[in-house]
Amino acid sequence: MAKKAKHTTIKDIAKYCDTSTATVSRVLSGSSYPVTESLSQQIIEAAKKLDYHPNVYGRMLRGARNFEVGILVPNVSDPYYGELVSAAERVLLDNGYMPVIGSYYNNPSYIQQHITNFRNNRMAGMLLSTSETLNMKRVEDNQDEIPIVFFDQAATEGWEVPQVTYDYRAGGRMAAEYLLNRGLKNIAFVVPSFDRASRKLLYEGILEETKGKDCSLTVLKAEHLKEVFTYQDHIKAAAYFAKEIIDKIDSIDALIVNNDMLAATILSKLIRSGINVPEQISIIGFDDIWLDEMFVPKLTTIRQSTVETGKAIANMLLKLIQKDTQDYQVVIEPQLIVRESVI
Repeated sequence: MAKKAKHTTIKDIAKYCDTSTATVSRVLSGSSYPVTESLSQQIIEAAKKLDYHPNVYGRMLRGARNFEVGILVPNVSDPYYGELVSAAERVLLDNGYMPVIGSYYNNPSYIQQHITNFRNNRMAGMLLSTSETLNMKRVEDNQDEIPIVFFDQAATEGWEVPQVTYDYRAGGRMAAEYLLNRGLKNIAFVVPSFDRASRKLLYEGILEETKGKDCSLTVLKAEHLKEVFTYQDHIKAAAYFAKEIIDKIDSIDALIVNNDMLAATILSKLIRSGINVPEQISIIGFDDIWLDEMFVPKLTTIRQSTVETGKAIANMLLKLIQKDTQDYQVVIEPQLIVRESVI
């Protein structure tokens, strides 16, 4: 029987650096106890060289600091959230933290289950994408003062919580301005419902840009459908919207769709129905997911950078864990990405 490999311990590092196990423990746990910079660096380098891996759960049982971070998103299988979480994950891993990722599918009980689990496991911090009402409830209930960074959906105005969000209104203006400049004057905004602050702000931006101009704006909603989260949901919603659009094809020049997955699925449905995109109708989405380059035609969109967002939320949380509250709120600006789906 093969002999089990010996794991490096704090004692091994202490012996290697000719210091005490207590000093090694203080350095590797991030303790504020004073240790000289040269010795701290020597211990860190020794830990890497000896391939030291801390027993996270053992440290938790002893009341030591946990290096896990809870991340909660609507659906991690969604390309937008998948790319965002991946960017945050890389930052956390590079800084010695282990992400624990969950999806809540717009179900309040799932949110509560995940957050209770994060707290019970004494996470170092949390990254939460939730509705504004649930955001505020989580802040009110956060009696144990676990650092939290919110992202994606803007918190209610007046609540100063750590968050990274987007200028949705500017994105709406940008999309409408681009279509109008292309001579497309009959615009439809496609949105499942207005149950999120981001969708309302997006619509407000479109209204601001089209107000008083020689154009028409129609809103196509599908509030009778359940929330659109999975790919199957997008197919069902796209089928409904495609029928509505085909019925109005003579009175609509262009579509502004509130996210890229829905925009691309509508695009596919229209093409299969014999509608030429962008010759008969132009389409612009929101998000700029990596799949946009693979659609035919390639999807023109308003970028809400997932990579920039993922890095920003992770770095903000790391600062909060270290008691640094600078850059309390970050707003990421939109960017027009021109491809092939607008004439």
